[in-house]
Amino acid sequence: MTTHVLMTVPSAVHGHLSHEVVSAQSFYRDMLGGRQTWPTERDSPGESLWFAIGPTLLEVIPTRAGRLEMLVLAVDSPASIAERCWDSGYTVRLPADGEPGEVIVIDPFGRPISLIPRLSECSLGAEAEGEEDATENWE
Repeated sequence: MTTHVLMTVPSAVHGHLSHEVVSAQSFYRDMLGGRQTWPTERDSPGESLWFAIGPTLLEVIPTRAGRLEMLVLAVDSPASIAERCWDSGYTVRLPADGEPGEVIVIDPFGRPISLIPRLSECSLGAEAEGEEDATENWE
């Protein structure tokens, strides 16, 4: 799944990475645990930043007409990421009184990101085994 994030991200200022690029790398790579990737089919690598976060490939595209649509990312541990973001000074929204619900972090550009737990292959296998056991009981 590829999600496109539109925001102003100048690639360099006088030979140094811009504040926006460093902020994007710090948040999407260091806070969310993503890997920065570089597409091979593009002529200019400075046009956008790419991050692989869980099953999502996220493209951060430089533009002046960015919208702040909510992103939904499936991650291994939403609570750990939220804690890491909070400790680093980012805004984090948690469900009231520890109730189960949506964990939202706000990226450096004001974009809300909903963190949902990613199902592991092991848990999918366990669910499938449970379904097989249930069908055996009906026979």
